[in-house]
Amino acid sequence: MSPKKSRALRKKEVDYTEKELGEIFSSKGFVTPRSIFSTSDLSHSVDKYGLIDELGLKVPVNDERADSPPNRFNVWSPMHCQASAFLLLHTYFVEICDYFEVAPFQLTPNSYGLLALLHILYRVLDWHPSDALEVHYFFNIKSNHASGYEGFYHLCSYSGGDVLKSGVSNLDRYFSSYFFTNAIKSEHRSFCDIGCL
Repeated sequence: MSPKKSRALRKKEVDYTEKELGEIFSSKGFVTPRSIFSTSDLSHSVDKYGLIDELGLKVPVNDERADSPPNRFNVWSPMHCQASAFLLLHTYFVEICDYFEVAPFQLTPNSYGLLALLHILYRVLDWHPSDALEVHYFFNIKSNHASGYEGFYHLCSYSGGDVLKSGVSNLDRYFSSYFFTNAIKSEHRSFCDIGCL
């Protein structure tokens, strides 16, 4: 599906439910594997990352997939928490995902590490908080299509330098190990196709 057509579909979200949009994008190659995340994995993550019951955590069952989560749920993984993107997800992260028109899970954990670093740098230097436009000034969003991970994106600097590149090094580990939460309030829950930038 072309970026132009997918953006046109997303603009019609009032006409389509999240599930219908998920099915549209899934039919174009956005089918994620079933989660290997178990109830014991969830218990371990709750202990390790201090997740609480109020986050509405749920282990995927049957055919529930990351590309089209069940109603009112978003997708998250322990790898995201490990990269400093804890739940409740900071509004800073949500605003950036909404700006780039991706579901929060579509952005690689390493990208969240970069965003957290930038946010902390601004605070240490006593600058105003960085926003999505400033993040876009420093970073572009790139598709992981070439790596074989359709529907996932990472941040990289415009110069392509290694200093400011999030890469995709831990994508394998979170691609199929995820859980659902209703604690992320973002515009997009189902996977979105923003094209191969």
